Amino acid sequence: MENGVYIRKAVSGYEISGARDGTTTRAFAMITMDDGDHVRIELEVTYNPTPELASGHWQREGKVAEEGQVHAESLKFLGGQGSTPSVGGRFRLETNGSPRMRVVLPMQPLARPSQ
Repeated sequence: MENGVYIRKAVSGYEISGARDGTTTRAFAMITMDDGDHVRIELEVTYNPTPELASGHWQREGKVAEEGQVHAESLKFLGGQGSTPSVGGRFRLETNGSPRMRVVLPMQPLARPSQ
């Protein structure tokens, strides 16, 4: 976000991992930007029966360091109890209530988190 307008930025890498536990799915997305910065997005999705973002936090590291809350503009969720969940959607990243970035996470199955 620059001067009240979202500016498109190039991304060189994207990964998402996480797991479902009952009616909650925790997902962790890592975006690598072309400038080398990393944006980590943590999402907690609940459903009963409709999926919704219960909480979200983001953090950017590199040339720019900032963090804040995640708000879902649109949320996509697939995956039953017996299959790997898939999470995606469009999210607004805010710092102290002000929009900083909008990210679109492609819908894809969650990889198992690395320990």
